[in-house]
Formats: sequence, C-alpha cells, structure tokens
Amino acid sequence: MRTNRLLAATTLSVTAIALLAACGPEKSGGADAAAPASTAASPRAASSAPTGPTPDEIVAKARAAGAKLGSVKITFTQAAPTGKASGVLSVDRAGNCVGTMTIEGSGGGQVIRNSSGDLWLKPDAEFISTLDVPDAAATLGDDWFLYPKETGAGADYARFCDLALPIQETAGQAAFEGAVTAGGKALPMVVDGVNILGFKLFEGNKAGAPVLFSGDGEPRLLSLETDNNSSMKFSEFDQPVRAVPPPSDEVIRTGK
Repeated sequence: MRTNRLLAATTLSVTAIALLAACGPEKSGGADAAAPASTAASPRAASSAPTGPTPDEIVAKARAAGAKLGSVKITFTQAAPTGKASGVLSVDRAGNCVGTMTIEGSGGGQVIRNSSGDLWLKPDAEFISTLDVPDAAATLGDDWFLYPKETGAGADYARFCDLALPIQETAGQAAFEGAVTAGGKALPMVVDGVNILGFKLFEGNKAGAPVLFSGDGEPRLLSLETDNNSSMKFSEFDQPVRAVPPPSDEVIRTGK
C-alpha cells in the first residue's frame, strides 16, 4: 500500500534532509549536485528532469491534497513558550487525538482527546514530580487526569493536537510565523523505493527550511525543519484515529 511505503520513507527523512541540505537548491537557484550511489533503502538523488514540477507547483498541489486529508500522524519536536515539546500524535478532522508527548520542565505522558474536546492525560514520571501531592506516584497509580475542553494544563497539550492538519493544509506555511516562499528547484530523491521531492521554504531572509514531499500521486508533506530547531515528520495519512476514553474508575477529573 502507498501509505506503508510513505511511512517507510518518512522514517528515513532525516537522512534525506541531510542530502537536501548538502546538495539541494538555495533561494537563488543553482544546479543540483549529484548524490553518491546507495542501497535501495537509503536516499539517493534521482536524475533531474527539466519537465519536473516546480516547488510552487508542488506546494499548490500539496495544499489541495491537505485540504482533503482526513487524518495524519505527526512526530514532532518544537520550541514552545513553556519549554521544548516533543511527541507522536495521530489526529483527525473530528478532533480526535491519541499518542504521547512531553513538554520540557512540565512532563507529559499518554494523551487521548475525543471529538468533544475533553482531554485525558496519563502522566509520566516528570509530570507527577511537579505535583504538590505527597507520595504522588503511589497515590495516583495508573490513574488518568481528565481536563474538560480548553481547561487547565490540558489546553497546553491540546494545542499540539491541532498542529498537524493546518500544516498539511498549508504545505508547511502554518509552521512559520511569517510568510514563506518556495525557492530553487525541486530535488528528486528515492527513499526505500518511494519517489520524494525536496526543496526549501524561505521565511524572509532566514536560511532555507528543508521540506520533503511525496513524489507519486498527490504530493504529501512528509517532513520539514525550521530555524528554531523544530522538526516534524508526517505519516499514516487518512488512517483511523480511535480516541477511546479510559475507564471512569481510572479517571481523576480536573477543572470544571
């Protein structure tokens, strides 16, 4: 299945981005450098075709595909006002969100948010250590915290559930504070048998941010990096997201 092939390619996107950074086009354009020979499981530059799509064309098609996307899985590391955040979350259009994440200095854990907007957090050790509760680890056991929609610490975690789809809809633009433009030429690569197109997005005069898109069928944004040490990888497009609340006897309600 194409979804499985894209997942395999996404797992190698770090190496592909390194290849793009080494020989990819800059804002002012330039010739693509040749990539060394490699195994089928490693990224390699494909032969450049003059008739290949431009970065602007790829972005336009990716935005159209993103607008129709029902769900996606995001693996991210992002700078945030409250501390660096990282996690793996599967999200869909209904608002369902499941996975794990943590915020530096605050902790995190397993996350479930359903379409009502309520969020359950099964806290990790770091989160528990921040609580003003005597012997919190023993007291809480395997309990979950329930944060009703947009309340308390739940709001800090819920906003990361709303990260992936807007980025797909804008082909990366939503990950930046200012407007971005696609620069140079699209560098064709093959990762584990999957065709990938790589180029850079430019925010003003900042260094280009490497992005990778699938090159077969509708282009999907597979990964991007920004200049504030944030990175995002995307996979499992249009796969079901099952946000099943934990048993009520394992839940501690917070807020209203």
